[in-house]
Amino acid sequence: GLKPVHVCMVKQVENNRFVMENEHIYVELLSNGLVDSLIHKRSNKQLMKKDADSDHVGGNHFLLFEDKPLFWDAWDIELYHLQKYESVQSASGSDGGDMKIIEHGPLRCGVEYTLTINAAT
Repeated sequence: GLKPVHVCMVKQVENNRFVMENEHIYVELLSNGLVDSLIHKRSNKQLMKKDADSDHVGGNHFLLFEDKPLFWDAWDIELYHLQKYESVQSASGSDGGDMKIIEHGPLRCGVEYTLTINAAT
């Protein structure tokens, strides 16, 4: 026989929050592109760990690392570069980026996030 259709869904639930889900996962996205929650439905387990490694922010955290090579112009990454970075996104969801729903399903759904880092980007 025919296999059942696996439906996905995406919707904006608050001004700065989007929800995407299918039969396997439930995802909450903030309007600044951050993944706030990722739940595996069968196990009911939260897969998005918010801890010091993620700056208590969540997933899809966009970081800019300092790149000041000491010897060569390209491909010379210093050991300390992981400690010198700047977050481009704010945890509040109000960073000036733009998120919109681009596909509604039923077989595929998606959002698109556009972020302006500075006037040149």
